[in-house]
Amino acid sequence: MVVFALRQITWLLLLPWVYGVSKLVVELFLNASLWSPETVALVAGAAIAVIASRLFHPFWILYVAGHELTHALWATLFGKRVTAIRVRKSGGYVVLSGTNSLVTLAPYFFPFYGVVWLIVVTGLNLWAPLRVADWVIGFVFGGNYMLHLLMTAKVLRFRQPDIESEGYLFSAVVVVLGNLAMGSVLCPLALGSLRFGEMVSAVWGNSGWSIDLVAKAAGQLIALLRAL
Repeated sequence: MVVFALRQITWLLLLPWVYGVSKLVVELFLNASLWSPETVALVAGAAIAVIASRLFHPFWILYVAGHELTHALWATLFGKRVTAIRVRKSGGYVVLSGTNSLVTLAPYFFPFYGVVWLIVVTGLNLWAPLRVADWVIGFVFGGNYMLHLLMTAKVLRFRQPDIESEGYLFSAVVVVLGNLAMGSVLCPLALGSLRFGEMVSAVWGNSGWSIDLVAKAAGQLIALLRAL
C-alpha cells in the first residue's frame, strides 16, 4: 500500500517535467538547423532504420540483448550485482542482487546501442589519429535511436512484466519522460550542438508554473491516504 501510494505521488510530481521537457523538444526542433549535413545525416539514418525494420527482421535478438544489458548497466550504476544474463530469440532475463523502478524501466527509455556508439566515437575522436566525421556520427546514431524507438513501441503492444510490476500509470510517465529526456540530450550531442546548462534552465522555466499545482494535488492525495 505504501509503495503504491508513493508511485502515485511520484508520477503526479513528474507531470510538470513531462510538459517542460516536451516543450524543450519542440523548441529544439524549431530552432534546429534542418539542412546542416549532420542533421540531414541523422534524419537519413532514422529513415533507413524505418525502412530496414519493415523489410528485414534481424533486430529482435539485438533488441533483447540490448534490453538485458540495459537492466544490467543500470543495476550496476545503482550498486547492484549482476550474477547472470541470458539472451535468446524467445526472450531474455538478467539476475540481479536487487532492483528499483529505474533499473526495471530503463530499457524502455535508454537507447543502449546509441549511447554506446556516442561513447565509442567520442573516445576515438579524443585519442585516435583519425577523426570520425560529424555526419557519420549523426547517421549511425539516427539509425540506432530510431530502432530503439521502433522496437520499444513494438514490445509495449504486448504484456510486459516490467510495466505491470511498476504500475501502468507510473510506468507510462517514466517511460515518456525518459524518452523525451534522452532524445533532447542525445540528439544535440550527436549533432555537436548540446548546450546542457541552457537546456536545464529551459526545462525548469517551462515546468515551473505547474509544479505548484501538482504539489498541491499530491498533498491532497497524501492527506486522503492518511485518512483511510
